[in-house]
Parts: sequence; C-alpha cells; structure tokens
Amino acid sequence: MTVSNTVCAVVATRNQKDRLRVCLRALLRQTRLPDCILVVDNGGTDGSAEMLAAEFPQVEVMTLPLNSGETGAFRAGMQWMHCRHDFGWVWTMTDRFEPNPDCLQTMLSWQHAGDLIEVRKELPSGRSSGEAVWDVGSAKLVPIPGEISFANGRKFAPAQYCDLDGALTRRLVIEKAGLPDARFFHGGGAAYGFIASLHASVIRVNHLGAKYIPTDIGVAVAQYLMIRNRFLTWDHLVKAGLKLDRTTVAARNIVEGFAEVVDAARSGRAPAAALEGLRDGLYRRFDPPIWLIQA
Repeated sequence: MTVSNTVCAVVATRNQKDRLRVCLRALLRQTRLPDCILVVDNGGTDGSAEMLAAEFPQVEVMTLPLNSGETGAFRAGMQWMHCRHDFGWVWTMTDRFEPNPDCLQTMLSWQHAGDLIEVRKELPSGRSSGEAVWDVGSAKLVPIPGEISFANGRKFAPAQYCDLDGALTRRLVIEKAGLPDARFFHGGGAAYGFIASLHASVIRVNHLGAKYIPTDIGVAVAQYLMIRNRFLTWDHLVKAGLKLDRTTVAARNIVEGFAEVVDAARSGRAPAAALEGLRDGLYRRFDPPIWLIQA
C-alpha cells in the first residue's frame, strides 16, 4: 500500500466514555481498517483513559491538559498526523460519529474525485443530515431543505464546504490550507472545510455512511459561540483572499449579533453569554474564556 492511501483516524472526545467505546468498535469493524487510530482526550475526567488502556490497547492516545473544544482537538490530532507521520489521509470525527462498516472503504473509492470527502449521516430521528451553503456576507451556514444535490440520483456532488466531523481529508489539503483554528472551540470544522474548498476539491457522496448524534454543548456555550465565531469566521474569509467590503460585513455582523442578544433575552436563552459573545467578537477576543474551557 502506498503512503498516499494510508489513513489515520482522529477521534475527539471529552467525558463521553460510552460513546467513545461505540465509535472505536465501529472503527475496528471497518471493511477497510484505518492504518492508525488516534484518540484525542480533550481534558476528560470520566475514566476514558483507563477504559482505552484496558479495552483498546492498539489505539494511540493524546491527552490534552485542558478542554480545547472539538476544533482544538481536531487541530491537535491533524498536527500530530501531519508533522510526525506520513499518512496520506486523516479521518476526523467526534465520539458522536458511528461509522457503518463500509464507510471508509466507500469514501476512499471516491478519492479520484475529491480531496475532502464526506458521506451522509443518519440522525437519531432516522432522517439524513441535510445540506447547507455558506452565506459569505454574514459568515454563517444557511440550511437547504432536503437532499437537493442527490435529487436526480447523482452518486456524488461537489460541495461548498465539508464538516470535519466525519470527513476524510487528503494530506495536501493541510499543506495548502493549514490546520483548523483552535480558537473556534466548537464549530470550526465547517469554517475550515469552506476555507479548504478554496484550495482543493470537496465532495459529498450519496451514501449513508454513519449514525450521528448532533452536538449538545449547552445553551450558554451555543449562544456565545454562535455570535463570537461569526466574527472569527469573517476574519478567516478575509485572510483567505475573499473580496468582502469590511464596513458592510462588520455592520451586518453587529446588527445581527445584537438582534440575537435581544432574542436571547426575550426567550431566556442565556442572554449574558450571547452579549459576551457579541462583545468578544467586536473586540476580536477569540481566545476561549475560562468558563468556556471548564464547560
């Protein structure tokens, strides 16, 4: 097997020992096994490390001293793969991702068409994960109802971005686009996938390849990051060379951010966290606050 076809699976986890076990068992049932599995334990305290040593001695483990969010864990794992090893692909996922046995084999079969590859994911409701596109002007994802790209029976479709949770990424993508920005904490995988699409081919394969439980990060964390990360995403888009009018985008972010703070106050959904997210975004304070690290 050539280096270009070798795969390192990176699993981000924090205090989800039972889910992690399910994810790892699914990885070890793949019809095409990963060449390496690296678990990034994101400052966990639930005994995951002991479980890994007892039940999965074949798995590499990286223990981070503090919670860095899933984006920080992805960055650490991708950096380990890229700088210390010669794997051709990295397959990133959280412990909420449970791949079907043919998931990796199917994605690799499309390597001639894409450099970032993802498959459809089955949600707890039984429905498939939907599509979305980036609204560059407001630096946020806009959902598209249904599976429009596959409505005509297409086997795969070019995509505007690829979420790192479950995605297979070719090594050259990291070489061109760099590593994910850990300051996103959560949600940076989608922004990274969009930036990477400016350098490489991103595809979505019409294959139900995994079961997936969406992130439950809590109301306060979600409100804070939803607003703050929009400013961080916009900074990345500008840095990537997109021609955006700074004044217009900044004004739009402020107006929409303030509207979300007001909505949070009216509905009782962590208005203080929403306001802090708007403040930190405006002042470009992107290092995670202590309360977020401890969440």
